[in-house]
Amino acid sequence: MLGISSGEVFLILLIAFLLFGPQKLPGIMRNWVVGRPLSGRMTMEFQQEMDRAVGPVKSEFTELGKIDVPEPPTEKPPEAPAAK
Repeated sequence: MLGISSGEVFLILLIAFLLFGPQKLPGIMRNWVVGRPLSGRMTMEFQQEMDRAVGPVKSEFTELGKIDVPEPPTEKPPEAPAAK
Protein backbone atom coordinates (compact mmCIF):
# COMPACT_ATOMS: atom_id res chain seq x y z
CA MET A 1 0.00 0.00 0.00
CA LEU A 2 1.96 3.00 -1.33
CA GLY A 3 5.17 1.71 0.24
CA ILE A 4 3.95 2.38 3.79
CA SER A 5 4.26 -0.38 6.37
CA SER A 6 1.60 -1.09 8.97
CA GLY A 7 3.85 0.35 11.69
CA GLU A 8 4.10 3.65 9.83
CA VAL A 9 0.31 3.78 9.35
CA PHE A 10 -0.15 3.17 13.08
CA LEU A 11 2.32 5.97 13.89
CA ILE A 12 0.51 8.39 11.56
CA LEU A 13 -2.85 7.52 13.14
CA LEU A 14 -1.40 7.94 16.64
CA ILE A 15 0.00 11.38 15.79
CA ALA A 16 -3.34 12.40 14.21
CA PHE A 17 -5.16 11.21 17.33
CA LEU A 18 -2.85 13.24 19.56
CA LEU A 19 -3.11 16.36 17.37
CA PHE A 20 -6.86 16.42 16.74
CA GLY A 21 -8.26 14.45 19.66
CA PRO A 22 -11.00 11.82 19.74
CA GLN A 23 -13.81 14.33 19.09
CA LYS A 24 -12.52 15.80 15.82
CA LEU A 25 -10.74 12.77 14.33
CA PRO A 26 -13.88 10.89 13.11
CA GLY A 27 -15.11 14.03 11.30
CA ILE A 28 -11.72 14.58 9.69
CA MET A 29 -11.57 10.96 8.53
CA ARG A 30 -15.13 11.18 7.17
CA ASN A 31 -14.27 14.32 5.18
CA TRP A 32 -11.12 12.67 3.86
CA VAL A 33 -12.99 9.54 2.74
CA VAL A 34 -15.70 11.64 1.05
CA GLY A 35 -13.12 13.91 -0.60
CA ARG A 36 -10.99 11.11 -2.10
CA PRO A 37 -13.41 10.21 -4.92
CA LEU A 38 -13.80 13.90 -5.71
CA SER A 39 -10.04 14.38 -6.01
CA GLY A 40 -9.79 11.23 -8.16
CA ARG A 41 -12.48 12.55 -10.49
CA MET A 42 -10.73 15.93 -10.70
CA THR A 43 -7.44 14.19 -11.51
CA MET A 44 -9.10 12.14 -14.25
CA GLU A 45 -10.74 15.24 -15.77
CA PHE A 46 -7.40 17.09 -15.72
CA GLN A 47 -5.66 14.18 -17.43
CA GLN A 48 -8.36 13.99 -20.11
CA GLU A 49 -8.10 17.73 -20.75
CA MET A 50 -4.31 17.50 -21.06
CA ASP A 51 -4.65 14.57 -23.47
CA ARG A 52 -7.02 16.64 -25.61
CA ALA A 53 -4.65 19.61 -25.60
CA VAL A 54 -1.46 17.65 -26.24
CA GLY A 55 -2.96 14.99 -28.53
CA PRO A 56 -2.39 16.78 -31.86
CA VAL A 57 1.20 17.67 -30.99
CA LYS A 58 1.87 14.15 -29.75
CA SER A 59 0.55 12.64 -32.99
CA GLU A 60 2.78 14.98 -35.03
CA PHE A 61 5.85 13.85 -33.10
CA THR A 62 4.81 10.24 -33.54
CA GLU A 63 4.58 10.79 -37.30
CA LEU A 64 8.00 12.46 -37.28
CA GLY A 65 9.41 9.41 -35.55
CA LYS A 66 8.22 7.23 -38.45
CA ILE A 67 10.27 9.18 -41.02
CA ASP A 68 13.33 7.26 -42.16
CA VAL A 69 16.22 9.68 -41.71
CA PRO A 70 19.52 8.50 -43.18
CA GLU A 71 22.45 8.42 -40.79
CA PRO A 72 25.32 10.83 -41.49
CA PRO A 73 28.46 9.27 -42.96
CA THR A 74 30.97 8.08 -40.41
CA GLU A 75 34.20 9.04 -42.15
CA LYS A 76 37.28 9.73 -40.10
CA PRO A 77 38.68 13.26 -40.48
CA PRO A 78 42.11 13.42 -42.12
CA GLU A 79 44.94 13.08 -39.67
CA ALA A 80 47.12 16.11 -39.02
CA PRO A 81 50.81 15.80 -39.93
CA ALA A 82 53.02 14.81 -37.01
CA ALA A 83 54.79 17.72 -35.32
CA LYS A 84 58.61 17.58 -35.18
